[in-house]
Amino acid sequence: HISSRYSAEEIVWRLSFFFIKKFPLPLLDHVTLRTLAVCVCSHKYSFQDPFGDVIKTIMNAIHNEAKLSPICDLGSQNYEQWAVQKERQAAKEEDKTVRVCAEFLRRYNEGLILSNTIRMSDALSYLNKFHEEQIKKKTSVDGEQNIQITDTERFLFKLFKDKKEELETFSKNPKYENDSLSKLREQILREFSSRGQARGIIFTKTRHSAITLSQWIQENPKFADVEVKPSHVIGGGDQSDTKPMTAAEQKDVLKKFRAGEVNLLVATTVAEEGLDIPACNFVIRYGLSTNEIAMIQAKGRGRADDSSYTVVDVKNSGVAERECVNEYREEMMGKAINKIKGQSREAYQKQMMEFQLQAIMEERMRQVKRKQKAIKDEKPSHVKFSCRNCAKPVCSGEDIQIIENMHRVNVTTQFKELFIQRENATLQERLLDYETNAVIACKDCGQPWGSVMVYRGMDFPCLHVKNFVVNINGKKISNCTKWSDLPIRFTAFDYIEHASMMAQGSDEEMG
Repeated sequence: HISSRYSAEEIVWRLSFFFIKKFPLPLLDHVTLRTLAVCVCSHKYSFQDPFGDVIKTIMNAIHNEAKLSPICDLGSQNYEQWAVQKERQAAKEEDKTVRVCAEFLRRYNEGLILSNTIRMSDALSYLNKFHEEQIKKKTSVDGEQNIQITDTERFLFKLFKDKKEELETFSKNPKYENDSLSKLREQILREFSSRGQARGIIFTKTRHSAITLSQWIQENPKFADVEVKPSHVIGGGDQSDTKPMTAAEQKDVLKKFRAGEVNLLVATTVAEEGLDIPACNFVIRYGLSTNEIAMIQAKGRGRADDSSYTVVDVKNSGVAERECVNEYREEMMGKAINKIKGQSREAYQKQMMEFQLQAIMEERMRQVKRKQKAIKDEKPSHVKFSCRNCAKPVCSGEDIQIIENMHRVNVTTQFKELFIQRENATLQERLLDYETNAVIACKDCGQPWGSVMVYRGMDFPCLHVKNFVVNINGKKISNCTKWSDLPIRFTAFDYIEHASMMAQGSDEEMG
């Protein structure tokens, strides 16, 4: 046996050298690309964008209202980060004007990014939906509750209302379609016109863009003429506003793609790793570039002998520049592997030992940090929650109990006097022991606080920490996005105790 002849170190060394010598660049071993292209769009001079100019006018008006002076370009990722930081800072300082303005600016910035990536009508639909949700927050279910609308909110609602007609007019004019979308259409038509059996994948950045690009292809008769049959596949997590796909839905779409029922897949990076379809003969990265490993993985989705890999640039994305850097890094990776091939056994083993010891020490440090973070030594009575929008005190950590080590619910009767309840079909989730089917919001300002959780026959308001400013021993925290960020161990929910109290209350009412 091999184990009786060699030590573990020698086995690793021999296997490493075998693979390095046999496969000079393993990541590219199965990449059979024949064509590589980067489509750079001439945004600066030839592209008219009156739709985007209207959005920028709205954003600048909001800057003036809130006395904000951003130093980054509108419609960029840097601007989004700036807006998020401003919202968190304002929530902590209880500056309602800046907080609500920063939230609206973040949404307009997303609308600007969408208009540079997909159709103007899709970007307008996104902004319309956001404003409808904001107005709905200010309307009680029965019409009796007077929800506060600030002067800033009135200004923001009127600003969009006044510019909406202008946005609609520009969104209907194909003359102003963004240059990136035109390049993408040309590339798709070229692939399907020049191949007998075209089958490809378009990688895009967000779930929303994947869905809307798939719809755009379905609705465009030019694609139907060359027999394009599109579908989309996106991730299954719930981190974004877009509804995720279940594992079964993903599997069904990929099955159709393998069978040829779908011949163009629009996907987020969920499909970038491990998707092996021999008939796939072209890959397009649309406004999406990460590192050289992701680039190689994306190239690897094209399995056919005549496959092509194309990158289409999007305004303010920096994709073309990063793709050039990635190609340079890929070349350097090949040179590094060739250098390793030329090393002596002793030098190779010494270097491997250094890397292994470094990895062990770094992992130990990470474990220590994780343990420190996991220590939940703050008492629930030390934490207070206030509404993120109007800063109204909401509850204490003592009022919160945790169900199944996951769901934080407020179990006090007085808490029910602080919120209103709205139906929300998109929230509906039904599992074995619980379901969610409604939203709870601040009775004063309409800010969402969480959802209604029906747990084994009992209703409880389930809080989402991102909707609050948290105060721990006098220190305000506004950037908590998940409960695990808080060093608090909440009391476990006692089902028998609450069921008994509910039953007793029902008996008294009947008596």
